[in-house]
Amino acid sequence: SPRPGLTIESYVMEYYEINSVRWADGTNESYKGIMNNYVIPGIGDTCINDFTGSDADRFLYGLLRDGLSADYVRKIKSFLYGVMESACRDRLIVRNPVKTRLPRMRTGFRAFLDDEHLKPFYDAIRYNRYDRLYLFMLYTGARPAEAIGITWDDIFIDGECITVRIDHQYRNGRFCPTKTYSSRDVWAVDSSLIDILDEQRKSQERISRRRGLMWNNPLNLVFTDDFGGAINYKSLSADFDMVRERLSSYGSSHALTLYSLRHTYATHLYAVTSDLEIVRENLGHTSIATTEHYVGVLSRDKMNVRRDLDGYWNNYIFQER
Repeated sequence: SPRPGLTIESYVMEYYEINSVRWADGTNESYKGIMNNYVIPGIGDTCINDFTGSDADRFLYGLLRDGLSADYVRKIKSFLYGVMESACRDRLIVRNPVKTRLPRMRTGFRAFLDDEHLKPFYDAIRYNRYDRLYLFMLYTGARPAEAIGITWDDIFIDGECITVRIDHQYRNGRFCPTKTYSSRDVWAVDSSLIDILDEQRKSQERISRRRGLMWNNPLNLVFTDDFGGAINYKSLSADFDMVRERLSSYGSSHALTLYSLRHTYATHLYAVTSDLEIVRENLGHTSIATTEHYVGVLSRDKMNVRRDLDGYWNNYIFQER
């Protein structure tokens, strides 16, 4: 029977508590993360009786605009659909407001750093504790969890050429396969990454000397916390939120996320090569259709970049380093 004033947050928590006992451990953790990180913060305050199909579409489209992959938004949609089906069975609502199919993502929602915003972005990360990690992601297109898990053994330098082996990521305190369970060798878009990694190694050596016996980096990670451990993904994401706020002070209204650095790499790489297959291989996508989403903004003439990337990045990012 109807329960006036019942919020989505309250019902979702009831739904999770009742059903979690029959879900597998992996499903449990996945749904718990979806509930706490997206559903409750996004629509938790809404009364379940007032939640409409338009509200559901706006919520899901918003996640896509914020840079979440379509596959992950489908998982969120699937969870929310199950919640609303349960509410229908409990006769709290008449019909399920969540559509069975995810709304198509319109081309161009993936935010990236274009010519206008590269220099302000560098200014926004200046002196940031994670600045070299952000630049590494920008130069290699690595996913955040992949960049966190990069070890010095994955870096190959031959003269002015640099290659990064990406065959794992670091999640929940351990190494695990990449999102697509594949291995790829990525050539960096600018040899200046060598200087960035040299700075990082020297910085790591200085910190390890200061920490003494407290320093512990058994995994040989390139990017660590202040004691040699792996960087916490949530801390990195929270830090990037502050970077985005600083970037807004420069007049940018970009809905940037950590994944925007990967999108920027893909967009500029395609601008130079005009070869989707090269971009697909460097990003580690299994489907060329996924790659097309990353570079689709070019069809709207949002960029006019047809130049060698070696030097292009220098002009915007490294001129003051």
